[in-house]
Amino acid sequence: MRFISFFLFLPFLSIAQTVDIPDEMYFLDTKIYIKNSAKSQIAETVSALKKNQTYYRAKLDRIDAYFPLIERIFAEEGIPDDFKFLVVQESSLVSDAVSTSNAVGFWQFKRESATELGLRVDHLVDERKNIYSSTKGAAAYFKRSNAVFNNWIYTLQSYQVGLGGTQRTVDSRYYGAKEMEIDGNTHWYVIKCIAHKLAFGEEEGKNTTPPLVLFEYGNAKGKTWKDISLELEVQEDKLREYNKWLSHHTIPDDREYVVVVPASYMEKEAIAAKIGVSVLASAKLPTRDLRPLTVPRKITAKAQERYPGNKPVFVLHNGLEAIKAKDGDDINKLAILSGISRNRFLRFNDLRIFDELVPNEYYYIEAKKNKANVLFHILRAGETLRDISQMYGVTISSILNKNRMKKGEPLQPGRELWLKNKRPQEVAVKIVELASPNLAKAMPKPIKKDTVSVLPKPTLLATPKQEITPKEAPLVKSAQTDELPVQVATANQFPRISIKDTIHTVQQKETIYSIARLYNTRPDSIKSWNMLDSAGLKIAQVLKVKKKVVEKANGFKVHVVAPSETLYRLSEMYKVPVQKIQEWNNKSDATLSTGDIILIKEK
Repeated sequence: MRFISFFLFLPFLSIAQTVDIPDEMYFLDTKIYIKNSAKSQIAETVSALKKNQTYYRAKLDRIDAYFPLIERIFAEEGIPDDFKFLVVQESSLVSDAVSTSNAVGFWQFKRESATELGLRVDHLVDERKNIYSSTKGAAAYFKRSNAVFNNWIYTLQSYQVGLGGTQRTVDSRYYGAKEMEIDGNTHWYVIKCIAHKLAFGEEEGKNTTPPLVLFEYGNAKGKTWKDISLELEVQEDKLREYNKWLSHHTIPDDREYVVVVPASYMEKEAIAAKIGVSVLASAKLPTRDLRPLTVPRKITAKAQERYPGNKPVFVLHNGLEAIKAKDGDDINKLAILSGISRNRFLRFNDLRIFDELVPNEYYYIEAKKNKANVLFHILRAGETLRDISQMYGVTISSILNKNRMKKGEPLQPGRELWLKNKRPQEVAVKIVELASPNLAKAMPKPIKKDTVSVLPKPTLLATPKQEITPKEAPLVKSAQTDELPVQVATANQFPRISIKDTIHTVQQKETIYSIARLYNTRPDSIKSWNMLDSAGLKIAQVLKVKKKVVEKANGFKVHVVAPSETLYRLSEMYKVPVQKIQEWNNKSDATLSTGDIILIKEK
């Protein structure tokens, strides 16, 4: 019997040994170093996940269908993309999965946890089985837990053992750590999630003809399954199959619920047209291609002397060497740490000398390529050519050339940019309708022109201070639609702005560019105010500057646009959609200028 048992186990061992587990990788925005004591556990789990190819393929099909929605929600909420593999680990993306401890749904919430996170769980509705609602709930948990640990690995562990259980077992010295060792003592739950990324990460999204495509359908309050079935020409039993969160035949009207609409690959275009979204525009956002360096980069003696104890993070970003910016880093520092000249660093990243670096962003330390690894990119509102260039590691000039564009040509959201090949001259420029960043509204009814009073774009003038009684912005709701009202900043809510002349005395190491950043203005303006012919300054030199004084706006945060900032960058910074920023500021376009005043609604 012993001989037979050992013999039967041999095939499994041979499979596990063929799994290639890297020494290091990026996981949950953290660089992890995998020790041999953990590799065997990871390899065993990966082998088990791939052993039955029928089950493996079925999971991949569900992954390809659900991941675009999950990725978008996580991007909006500021959650690392890798948490999407946890939902596969928890439920295999089966909506009505139930554990032995009575945890239910995609993210396996118990009733108490679900209600605490704002999900509805009763005899009619169980949002644990709703992919949109439950993913929002999971994101809320991750953010709350990470506020304690500032370590996404520990946050992952807390999802299984709880906040208190994790605090009692982990080392508090690693709170805030961006690099972690994974060894045999690492919690099994973390090991298992790493294995899920290795098992599915390389294969997800590769199927060009997926058997299942899912769409989000909003504006469903009060409608029955039969209503939606007739409207979209989708079988009613299919709608019920993918929306097991509702046990009644009518969508409740107590809040906005997202209905999942399934479609086959052949049906997707027709369903997309009926819902009012583009298949291309609803595709998942591009994910970063980050990999560890094959050969560690050496730090020069100059860098060690200038920045002792500093440990820069080098990676391969789109196959190019790059360095990660940290809080307080500037262009000179990253250039020195990378062992290249400042001018080369600026050229590789299309930066100007006075541009500020964004913490946690990756900056190239070698020249970009002439083509990307992907064919196309759908331009989103607020994106610039530099954003696309950094995203894919392709030069701006190549993007212009491949799309037959002129320098300075306006960018239209929804435009399909060619990134690998040059658009043939006979092929017209393609513009797709972008889906809403929140959820796709199905067949929205037109709003009467007299329903919403559109304010003119505010002109910010230097005005004397005067007392104005603040008012709450009106919540305007159309009588013809169930859409949520949009709050627009009224004239009284725009901040009062005055321009104050002041004096600045030049300090050591200050430049005209750093002073311009300090006052949110342009270097050329400082030169004009002081009749300077060049950018050279002397210590103790007195400069006249105009300082913009902005008072707090009622109900809104005030953001003064810094050099090189875009609407897309502000959207990521404040975790709100670009369209919302445009609505709050009555902006019809995505252009920003240094010193512009942008209002962000307080949460």
